[in-house]
Amino acid sequence: MIYIQYFLLSLAMFFFRGTGAVVDVCSENLPTEFSHANNPYLGIQLNPNPTNGTLNVKIYGLYSVRGLAFNVQVLGIKGDEIADLTAIFSQNSNGSWSEFSTRVLFPVNGIYFLIFRAGKYTVNEKFIVVK
Repeated sequence: MIYIQYFLLSLAMFFFRGTGAVVDVCSENLPTEFSHANNPYLGIQLNPNPTNGTLNVKIYGLYSVRGLAFNVQVLGIKGDEIADLTAIFSQNSNGSWSEFSTRVLFPVNGIYFLIFRAGKYTVNEKFIVVK
């Protein structure tokens, strides 16, 4: 199978050699802007996941959104707000990252999302609660 793919690729390169057709086709599909959660430096680490008691949260890359208004929320699978962790986040932030633990007292087992918003940037991470 690999030999057939190699042969077809070689054949295509032979016919399109010098015309730029292969390069033109590929360059049309390239994204015009890079997006990793709108900001490649922001990220969230949650452990343990799934959790049944305490959730350890680390939000890093805060230097890239310095000076912006922010909030940290836990949302349910339907998008309803379960908890607002902005105050805990603010108390434990050192300017580069924020690391804190929170008790999981959600009433129902299921899938939840921790969402960090700073200005126009948003990062989220899914976690599962199992009691």
